[in-house]
Amino acid sequence: MRRGQLNLVGKGDKRRQVALPTATHASLMAYRAVRPPTELTTFFVTQRRVPKGQTFPIRPLAPREIQRRIQQYAAQAGLPVQLTPHKLRHTFATALLEASMDIRIVQEALGHAHLSTTEIYAHVNVATQKEAVNRLPYFTGNRHDH
Repeated sequence: MRRGQLNLVGKGDKRRQVALPTATHASLMAYRAVRPPTELTTFFVTQRRVPKGQTFPIRPLAPREIQRRIQQYAAQAGLPVQLTPHKLRHTFATALLEASMDIRIVQEALGHAHLSTTEIYAHVNVATQKEAVNRLPYFTGNRHDH
């Protein structure tokens, strides 16, 4: 995280670096400051509740726990959809494409080995493209518009 990047380990132990927005970087640094001290290399950890007087074992935060927490926070925020990590990933990819990001950059950010996997997200951008094309003066018949 030192250079505004995050080193991730994905499916099949595939490693990649992802750029972090400044606000996300700041939030992760704040978490790291209060994260329980541990030898674990996993960034997100949790402590199990144990009987009073015993130490709290620190363990990695499991994927299912992350799913539950995302659903819990979405419900608390009053979001009308069932939010999942996959939907967040899809939203991220769609936002990058709608910001006219090159599809190869999106491919790298998602960690896809093949561009065809990333192209699944590109169809979402078609409506935005149609709207943009329909605003072009040449296609509207108003060639003198700027």
